[in-house]
Amino acid sequence: MIAVPRELHHRLGSKLKQSLQTDSLSQANRVKGPVIKALRAKIEHARSEILAKSDSQMEKARKLRDSRHDHPSPENVAAIMEIVEEETDRILGRPLTYIDADEDDSFWPPKIPVYDPRNIALADEFRAVVLSNGTPIDRHHKAYMATLTVSFRTRADDNRALQYLMEWCAKEGIRPVVEELRPKHAARFALEMGPKPQRPEEDAYVDRLEPGTNLDAITRKKYVTRLSAYWEYLRVREIAEVNIWLGCKIPVRKKPDYVKERPFTNDEIRRMLMANPTPQMRDLIMIGALTGARLDAIVDLKVDSILDGAFEFKPQKQETDHRHVPIHPDLMEIVLRRTKGKEPSDDFFPEWPPVKKEDSMRERSFKASNQFTEFRRSCGVDDRYIRIKRASDGSMEYDPRTPATVTEKARILQLRRSRVNFHSFRRWFSTRLEQAYVPGTLISAIVGHEREGTTLSIYSDGPEFQQATDAIKKLSLPPLTDEPAVEPRTLKRRR
Repeated sequence: MIAVPRELHHRLGSKLKQSLQTDSLSQANRVKGPVIKALRAKIEHARSEILAKSDSQMEKARKLRDSRHDHPSPENVAAIMEIVEEETDRILGRPLTYIDADEDDSFWPPKIPVYDPRNIALADEFRAVVLSNGTPIDRHHKAYMATLTVSFRTRADDNRALQYLMEWCAKEGIRPVVEELRPKHAARFALEMGPKPQRPEEDAYVDRLEPGTNLDAITRKKYVTRLSAYWEYLRVREIAEVNIWLGCKIPVRKKPDYVKERPFTNDEIRRMLMANPTPQMRDLIMIGALTGARLDAIVDLKVDSILDGAFEFKPQKQETDHRHVPIHPDLMEIVLRRTKGKEPSDDFFPEWPPVKKEDSMRERSFKASNQFTEFRRSCGVDDRYIRIKRASDGSMEYDPRTPATVTEKARILQLRRSRVNFHSFRRWFSTRLEQAYVPGTLISAIVGHEREGTTLSIYSDGPEFQQATDAIKKLSLPPLTDEPAVEPRTLKRRR
């Protein structure tokens, strides 16, 4: 027997029961697992049906609202109101019961229907959306998104930022229409997305937070930037009078080096390559280390991305065109094996196919990233710093130890995400090239970073391909032996 959440009582009752066909307690304990799982699946299915129905109703309400604004003729408004009445009756459904009307009440017949409170709330919300005045802030967002040429991740940020703003408007009782939002609202929104008031000594760098609350300064700045881009789209089209986000400044405190993400060490790469990774994981690690390319660009390679001894990586971030990186000699075996007998349009990494849903905001490398993270941790390659407060003197510090080894006199305040990830190969690649006396401008050209100055960033066509080939040949993976790899001393203090 499983208790049903209150909001589903009208569909499933207060409890779900199923006989286990046995009188033995031990036998019941052995067979109850799949039954409980099936009952819980039934509850989740009912919840998903309700959510889908609600989303469909609100989408219909938004379309009716837009039609009312675009065509405000009396005939069209009358037709829309008739649809609203019909849809409201459908949402309310059958009455739960009837109550007697007072003798002096004008109701006829003298019985008043009583509806489910949840249905009443949905019906009220439906009418409110259709009859709202002004320009809803989400009305032109779909058209705006169609104009963007940004990554899936940035598109997801756009949607998330608008959703946070709409949730904030609902919480503050502010109508979510363009005409009513002012710069003061933008400033409040940006401020209230931030960390809740804390004691000064607990003002930590926050990374792992619940969506929509306690967002750190960098994340808030990102969302404000996306909302500002949308409002500029509205301003240019004379939908909004001004861009309310232009004056919204969010100071970002510079993080100390010991909490920033870092390159892999030689020994960490050695340990991962010697930990018996799957063939595709080994290939992914080697290409990441010896090209300095980003994960999604690697996973998205095609067979015809191999051109004249180079990988052709798709443009990412601020890049405007494909980028060619010479193939390191240690990668030739991988290239030959993964291209042999394949068509030019075939995937180089078929193990991680593209996302099937067309409207998905996930990058193709989503699963590859999760699998790499799991593999990296299984090798003991991690770098999580715990911020602790010492009870003895009240001092604050970052401690690399795990929670289990922190003394009872210390209180854990924040747990950061790991300072190493797949991007650490890109950092290792750049670091090792610099240590091999490769000029910084050539390193920037290879990894796709903008080079300094007008001469190199605008006028120059870039270094010769042979220069990049000679530079990459200076790289070598750490020896795969039982002895720890040697780490060169750098000018930066290592913690």
